[in-house]
Amino acid sequence: MKILFIVNKMRSGGAERVTASLSNEFVRLGHAVSVAMISETERYSHYPVDEMVNLIPVQNPGQRKSRIRGVLWFINLRLLKKCIIENAPDVIISFLHRVQIYAYLANRGLGVPHIVSERNDPEKCPKRKLLRALRNYVFSRAEGCVFQTGGAQMFFSGPIRNKSAVIPNPVVITYEPSGPCERKKTITAAGRLELQKNYDMMIKAFSIFLEDNPEYNLVIYGEGWRRSFIEQLINDMALSDNVILMGHIKNLHEAIHDSAIFALSSNYEGMPNSLLEAMALGVPSVSTDCPCGGPSELIQNNENGILVPVGDAYAMAAAFSRITGDSGFADKLSRNSRQVKSLYSIERIAQRWIEYIHIVTNKKYGKVKEK
Repeated sequence: MKILFIVNKMRSGGAERVTASLSNEFVRLGHAVSVAMISETERYSHYPVDEMVNLIPVQNPGQRKSRIRGVLWFINLRLLKKCIIENAPDVIISFLHRVQIYAYLANRGLGVPHIVSERNDPEKCPKRKLLRALRNYVFSRAEGCVFQTGGAQMFFSGPIRNKSAVIPNPVVITYEPSGPCERKKTITAAGRLELQKNYDMMIKAFSIFLEDNPEYNLVIYGEGWRRSFIEQLINDMALSDNVILMGHIKNLHEAIHDSAIFALSSNYEGMPNSLLEAMALGVPSVSTDCPCGGPSELIQNNENGILVPVGDAYAMAAAFSRITGDSGFADKLSRNSRQVKSLYSIERIAQRWIEYIHIVTNKKYGKVKEK
């Protein structure tokens, strides 16, 4: 089977990470995989991809010289249509709402079965009403839809739900500890420095926790447009000695595997890769119970992690204290959380994708019945 992923770029990001993981596994299973990158001019992926994966930069070198957005938009659309024709895929898979709109328009008249996939909370993203309406229209016209959680699926109308599937993210770990580790007095977090992640709340929670636990540090991995705001907040709260912004690193799993706690403070999420990976590494995890339900699908409260209300810094601080103050409880969370490694293995998740792709391609323009 010939599978064509359409993405914006293969730089850092959750959708890009999943694209790389699925592409590698699909190639291993004997499928031909290409990844069309709409806004890229070179073959590049932030995440490792098999040499058999065909990375296709859609833009031509020098094309960025065009500063007229409308002209560039039509050029990219024409080039993407050409890419689809030349690759003649059996199915197109597109992530993220803007890319899905591009893919739908480029595929018009070509008839290639198109699977769209929602990667965030559809009620919150995209924020602009026009883009949301276009997203909903594309979902209604696509042959298949994949959601990460049941909560995201339920946001959409019955006709869309009837042809859809819920397939969570796979977990791929790049570092395997050689044995039991002694946990550092460090709380870690990873993700874009954006409002969605609500690092302001996490830093407030840490400051409350720090009053009784001055030996701990909070280390945040990731970059984003709010970095300067967060740096100012850290300075204003006199936390510069204990809160560290590390930016992007390549060996994230190795860096966080021996943390005392992994924390996620998001206001909303799809299926958070960072939380899934931390749990697979056995790091005791605390997460907000945010829509559209990704953390609550991963965490059984007080069994393999702790869920706290969205925006509640005091509840998060209390969770930090409970884990660091009770080694037996922390060990239980660590032991139980590792089970996600097999439950969400790339082999299992890729197989579910392949089964769904076969359903969609065999029932090209008809409704897909739920199993």
